[in-house]
Amino acid sequence: PTAPIARDQTFCAPATIASILVSGYSGTLKWYSSNTIASPISTSTGLINGATYYVSQTIGTCSSLRTPVTVTVVPKPGVPYATPTQNLCGNASLNNVIVSNYTGTLNWYDAPIPGGNLITDASVLLAPGTYSYSVSQTLNGCESNRRNVTIIVNQTPIFDLTDLTICESDPLPIYPNFSDNGIAGNWILSNAPGTNIYKYSFVPT
Repeated sequence: PTAPIARDQTFCAPATIASILVSGYSGTLKWYSSNTIASPISTSTGLINGATYYVSQTIGTCSSLRTPVTVTVVPKPGVPYATPTQNLCGNASLNNVIVSNYTGTLNWYDAPIPGGNLITDASVLLAPGTYSYSVSQTLNGCESNRRNVTIIVNQTPIFDLTDLTICESDPLPIYPNFSDNGIAGNWILSNAPGTNIYKYSFVPT
């Protein structure tokens, strides 16, 4: 029989002999680690980067010549790191989630491991609520494993307040511990050094 047809191929780790694409055969394929060794190797054998494997086909009692295939195996990227639970303010998207330990492109999925569909636009604003997502990275065409992340999007407090000017002898105003849209919190008062300017910051509780 004629030798099977196969070209040099590139794979993401991990990959096995069974991953190599072969055409032009009708018999049984046999794989070898060299062009001269007599014993075939299992299709579950892991591929080694830069190695050359040889494939023949057997029809009846006859075997073809062997076709060489050199493989490139790209290492799987590391899993990105993200704090398991993160709180975001309103008008936030997945781009606001803090992720580290990656150099590739982040991939977000709309469910924890092992489920979920790939989210195609991470810039879409998230409505207030709790989301269970997972994230991976793609580097050199290969995708890492995923990490689960719970994202809590808090509603943005709304206030009908404006800057206020008071006399030096007047006490500073006291504001309620609830926003106009019902969010509880505390006010933090800060003063710019050397000025009479005070700033109120509301921190939800």
